[in-house]
Amino acid sequence: MPNTYKESDEQAYDHEIEFFIKDTVKWDSQPQYAAMIAALAQMKSDHPALYTSNPGIEILDADNPDMLAFKRSLGGDTVIFIANTRYEAVKGVTVKADFDKLTCVMRYDGKKLSMDEAEMTAADFESQDFPAYAFYVMIVK
Repeated sequence: MPNTYKESDEQAYDHEIEFFIKDTVKWDSQPQYAAMIAALAQMKSDHPALYTSNPGIEILDADNPDMLAFKRSLGGDTVIFIANTRYEAVKGVTVKADFDKLTCVMRYDGKKLSMDEAEMTAADFESQDFPAYAFYVMIVK
């Protein structure tokens, strides 16, 4: 694995915070991931499928072991997450799932995070290339 920097959640530090050495958090700047964390927190409260009391999770079949794909459902609410967990791009991946119409509410293309809604279908995840750490968070409509 290449030597990459680690980031704290809110401040996006360019170094790993040491465990036994004082490393003061600089709270004077705008947190880089504040909007994403707020959107995820709102999604968790808006979607019963993501409630802590819902133990149901279904792993979706992705034809690459570096892919993580699952859905959580409760009642008529379903949330799907698909991600490349590898530090390198993967090519030609198909995620097999039985969804027709999705609204992608958050995606990361390996360089940029987008929280603009976009309509998608299962066909969008057939023979797809995923950059390193790319992910999608989608709501089934």
